[in-house]
This record gives sequence, C-alpha cells and structure tokens, in this order.
Amino acid sequence: MVDRTTVRGPDPGVSGASRHGAPEAPHDGAAEAAARPGGGGSWRVGSVEVLAVLLVLVVLFRGRITGALSAAWLQTWTTVFVSVLTQAIPFLVFGVVLSAVIAVFVPPSFFAHTTKTSAIGAFEIHVFAPDNRNPPSTDRARVTIEPGSEP
Repeated sequence: MVDRTTVRGPDPGVSGASRHGAPEAPHDGAAEAAARPGGGGSWRVGSVEVLAVLLVLVVLFRGRITGALSAAWLQTWTTVFVSVLTQAIPFLVFGVVLSAVIAVFVPPSFFAHTTKTSAIGAFEIHVFAPDNRNPPSTDRARVTIEPGSEP
C-alpha cells in the first residue's frame, strides 16, 4: 500500500506516469478523501454500533443471562426497581414537557422583570443562582475579646 502523504505526484522528467511507472489515475478527490483521517472512507465506532453488538451478545448468551438473573433476591430487586421507575416516568415526562413549554412560550424578559419587582422572585434567583461577582471577603477580621467575657 502506498502512503499517500509521501507521494506528491509524478517526477518532473516523466510525463503521464506515477513515480512507480504505472499510469496515473484521474484525480477526482474521492481516493484522497478516503485516505485522510476523518474523511469519507474512515469508520468510527459509535453508539449505534455498540448497541448493536450488545444486543447480539444478549441474544447469543440469553440462556446464561437468564440463569444468572434467576436468584430470588435479584428478582425482588428487579421488581422494586421496575415499579419505582414506572411510577417516576410520568413525572419525568411532565417535567420535560413543562420545561419545554416555559422555554418556548415565556420570554426571558418576563423573568428579568419578575426578579426585579418581586422579593420572592429575587430570593429564588439568589438561592438557586447566587451572584458570585462579589464573593465574600477572605480577609480575617480582628476581634477583641474583653477579659472575663464568655466567647
């Protein structure tokens, strides 16, 4: 295989032939794109490929997997996990839909106005997104304790 990074083209004295004496193919750019990293010919392992391999492995080893998961304590744990997940999914979906509706239909100026005019809105913003532009001073204060006083 020829390393395409070192082959620069035909020698100056040879017309119509490559460095190795074979006639040159027309340059359409596809071969060069395929040889470059990240080009058209490169192939990367992505999440779809990993999922496909995982599913094939589960199908091939389903007998062993079923045997390993047949313990009573594991079946109990699986039942509890699935029931909690089943109860939580409607709330998760509702939260995602509500967040999307707020993001689409409520303009950012509403929140800016609300936090300026409402003490509760300003308090919520202060609690959930504190203002770190003026962090508390790290200087130590000098405190004088009177003799005989309790700290």
